Amino acid sequence: MFDDLKARLAAWDGKNTQPLLDLYADTTHTDDWLASLVQLSSEPTCDRAATWLLKHSLESGLSLPADLTRQHLCNLAPLSHWEAKLHVLQYLDRLELTEAVKRLLYAFIKESMISDAKLIRAWGYYAFSILAKQFPEFKTEALAIFKRAEQTETAGSVKVRLRKAFEVLPI
Repeated sequence: MFDDLKARLAAWDGKNTQPLLDLYADTTHTDDWLASLVQLSSEPTCDRAATWLLKHSLESGLSLPADLTRQHLCNLAPLSHWEAKLHVLQYLDRLELTEAVKRLLYAFIKESMISDAKLIRAWGYYAFSILAKQFPEFKTEALAIFKRAEQTETAGSVKVRLRKAFEVLPI
């Protein structure tokens, strides 16, 4: 299964999501499925498709076990495509965050909040609110960053996510 999944993810054109939806529909959603997606999410040829499928799986009600969550979040550095990073930021609120990953996640989110890509920046702010809600030691820093960003960010997509961040982490 793993090699077939890898080949199908690597062959994805990055545009038409129907092949990914078909793959999801045709797959038995076991821990092996999720483990394969986690492993493939750190491979440059598969990261965008694997994280898209992880996002879809989580939005469809599957949950990532604690060991796979830790493995996934400890391997964010190899993500090569901006959309793969975006997917992780978008489904972060569906993962159980633990002490074991908080520093690595903090670094990933901090990098996201200074990205040139507006969507990455926007979702980075939101992800930081999720992290700060789980780990209150980040709350003061998060609120200061959000207040500064409120004054400097001009993109509508970023402003919307900042409002959502303040909803997660009220002043």
